[in-house]
Amino acid sequence: MSLPEKKRIGIVGLGAIGAWVYSHLAELPDRVALYVLADTDRVKKLKSDGVVINGRVYQLNVRDFADSAPETLDYLIIASKMPAYPEILAALTAWVSEGTQILPLQNGITSETLAAELYGWDRVIHGIARIDSQRRGNEVYFNPAQADLVIGEAQVSALAPQRVAELGELLTAAGLQVRQPEDIIRAQWLKYLSNCTVNQSLAILDVSYGALLRSPELLAFIEALGHEIVALGQAEGVDIGHEDVSKMLVNFRGLGDNGLPSTLQDLRAKRPTEVDTFAGECIRLGEKHKLPVPLSQAVYQMLRVLEQKNAGLLPY
Repeated sequence: MSLPEKKRIGIVGLGAIGAWVYSHLAELPDRVALYVLADTDRVKKLKSDGVVINGRVYQLNVRDFADSAPETLDYLIIASKMPAYPEILAALTAWVSEGTQILPLQNGITSETLAAELYGWDRVIHGIARIDSQRRGNEVYFNPAQADLVIGEAQVSALAPQRVAELGELLTAAGLQVRQPEDIIRAQWLKYLSNCTVNQSLAILDVSYGALLRSPELLAFIEALGHEIVALGQAEGVDIGHEDVSKMLVNFRGLGDNGLPSTLQDLRAKRPTEVDTFAGECIRLGEKHKLPVPLSQAVYQMLRVLEQKNAGLLPY
């Protein structure tokens, strides 16, 4: 009996999310051929340093975006941060064929649309990664008990009608906790809600998740900001309600004292943040629907100032 053909999977971005997914797929060498795709400068670093995931060193099969694809990819998982995402999408044309399914795992609510504008909705699957992780240099640590992957489609693909179920089976076989909700857009907005509120607010204050257990004033601010985000989602036709803000805060209070949101990790490492993906997009949606978003505007301005401080542009 012949073995089934290996699925060829390209992964872009080995930060917290990409490293988490890679470490699981690497456990299926009989079913998966993995390629790590990067630009020329990043290729050199990945080849020399590798990546350390939960203490284990991985040597990688790294390829340059500009290389000719050795084989057609079945799946392309893009886990880069949003600021670099549009340029990366355009650089990947050699790796995307008619049969390639693209799974963007960016934060925010626009990555799938950007991919579909370039490659078509038949090739794009919605993805949401939720993970409690820490990143230091080429080392990534995550808590497997607090990590899951949500996948789905807003538009059914004529090319591959079973694509979500097939990808879900493969990811589950790799040991990932995978969910496939009926309403993927609602699921995406619930994560967006948490990023625009808890993630950004804690980053501005330079405090961990434990602050949510100790500061009524912080909770009041996050709730008010959350209601602002919910109003935007409802204007976009999303099934999201103000009760989702309270439910979100209950979930975050279970993370303990020491966890740090991704925006705070970026600020402490003096990396660019995703403020334009979060508060910036809220401002654009507010303008689109003529809704006031004063708290999102304040958050945006404060995070931009903190980035300027990190860049050495402000005295302190």
